[in-house]
Amino acid sequence: MKHIVCILSMVCCLFSCRTNNPGEETELGDIYSQPRIGRIAVRNTFKNDFEFYDKTTGNAYIPRGTNFTQMRQISYNGTVVIVQNSPLITHNNFESAHYQSNEVESMFIFLERYGYNTVRTLLNPFSIVDSLGNLNSGSMDNIADFLERAEMHGIGIIFTIQWAPLNVFPETISEPDDLAEAQNAHYLFSSGYVRESHFWKEFIRALKLRSAPMDAIFAYGIRNEIHFDVTASPLNQTITPVVCCNGTSYDLSVSGNMQKLIDDSFTAWSSAVRTAILAEEPEALVTAGFYLIYPGSPGIRMPSMDAIFSSELDFIDLHMYPDLDPQVTVDSVAKFFTLDQNRFKPVLMGEFGFMDNDNRSLDTLGSELLTWKNHMMSYYEVDGWILWTWDNGEGLSKQDEGLFLKRMANQP
Repeated sequence: MKHIVCILSMVCCLFSCRTNNPGEETELGDIYSQPRIGRIAVRNTFKNDFEFYDKTTGNAYIPRGTNFTQMRQISYNGTVVIVQNSPLITHNNFESAHYQSNEVESMFIFLERYGYNTVRTLLNPFSIVDSLGNLNSGSMDNIADFLERAEMHGIGIIFTIQWAPLNVFPETISEPDDLAEAQNAHYLFSSGYVRESHFWKEFIRALKLRSAPMDAIFAYGIRNEIHFDVTASPLNQTITPVVCCNGTSYDLSVSGNMQKLIDDSFTAWSSAVRTAILAEEPEALVTAGFYLIYPGSPGIRMPSMDAIFSSELDFIDLHMYPDLDPQVTVDSVAKFFTLDQNRFKPVLMGEFGFMDNDNRSLDTLGSELLTWKNHMMSYYEVDGWILWTWDNGEGLSKQDEGLFLKRMANQP
């Protein structure tokens, strides 16, 4: 939703960030000596709370870092992808034509220097596979390179994907409604589960074939932002019942059945895909992303928070942008996500930042984000935060030179 025009790049730094000369003091004094991370897992603490920890050291692991993405026009088989009569602009980080290892290395050097430990990045569903489900070899080579560099600098990686991989879609996306219908369908029907499960298994196998450091993968985000469109087929059917993958028939003319169908299909989909990942990587963490649904999106629905927190996902990835609605406060967002209630999974702010600077200074924006972050972690026990975004080629990221990330660097 938000990513096409996002400008929180202003609070992050250039790929070509400046490095200090030997012996030159940084804002934090001594430069961090970042230890290599081990496999990250989840444990129950003595307070009956849940936290991330490093299985090698036994130390608690508080994720803090940045998202890494580049927004570009997408082509498939040489043809520009058109959605709703416009070229699709979305995340495109690892295609050989665009991936620049020197810029990636600069980012990891900067993050290591300032004590960050996590990067979240997005796979492109149109370029990572072809229509038959074959992985793009060049992209996989670059992803392996990305992981090797992350491991060298002690950075854990979360891979997520904007939509289901292209081979999961049942047909070519040629009409404005096709994308929404396909989005609904791959959560609802088991044929989509099978293809998507196959993708993640092949993705992991391809990385192992390249001897990629698998412990550097903090988590697999099986969807960037989960949502359903009730204005699109088959959720707009109130005459013919919809039969879900679990074999249950849902009469959508009956009150409450729409949400029950969404919850049941999300639960079955996330369980099936997680099971496939664990078959290849038994110690893997699996998550998915969720965002606050604002007024003006009446057709968009998401699973209930009860379904989300009771799912088999290992932790929950919530996306929070304080400036998207003037009525939004840190407490109202926490209430929407039911963070004020007892829960039994860690929660990560997987996207956290501003969409627009509204002509406000970097200091003002930084102070607001610090207040928001501290409140979420202190009062609602959120377990980590990842800024949006390192640099997507827009906004003040071209001018900031990492000042905001330096300011945030000494924050737990």
